[in-house]
Amino acid sequence: EILGLQWGDVDFANHCLRIRRARREFLGYTDRGTSRLQTRETSPKTQSSMRTLPLSGLISQMLSDIQDNSLNGPFVDGDHYVVEDPRTGGPISATVFRSGFADFLAQSKLRKVRFHDLRHSAAQIALESGVRLESVSQTLGHSRVDITKHTYAPSIDALSMEFLVAQ
Repeated sequence: EILGLQWGDVDFANHCLRIRRARREFLGYTDRGTSRLQTRETSPKTQSSMRTLPLSGLISQMLSDIQDNSLNGPFVDGDHYVVEDPRTGGPISATVFRSGFADFLAQSKLRKVRFHDLRHSAAQIALESGVRLESVSQTLGHSRVDITKHTYAPSIDALSMEFLVAQ
């Protein structure tokens, strides 16, 4: 979803962003029959994945700074992507994004993780901090609360007890 985020999806005035699309890679074939990795813009996986998320003042400011320093200039069009290819200013491919994230982790001497693992960490921290399960589920764009509960109950003590009692 982050790769599909465009500047028109960021509402600085109301401190929120709208998840409306995703960008996915797939294996395509040329007319000669050779395979090539291609990127396609799609809708998010489910209807509930299309959502509006609040932004803190700090995140809004960070996004504003990113926009100001964009290769496309501080006055980017709404259809420019928030995460841009550093070489072209166009949309970045998932492969280039993953590679850049891996380089960042290595340079920072941080443990190797997938970018998607940050989503899991954020969910676990929120749940451990007492954020309601329903709120976390909506933020993640899960279609049902039980998906969130099933995914995170084994690692969150309070949820784990609820999960075991319900079984």
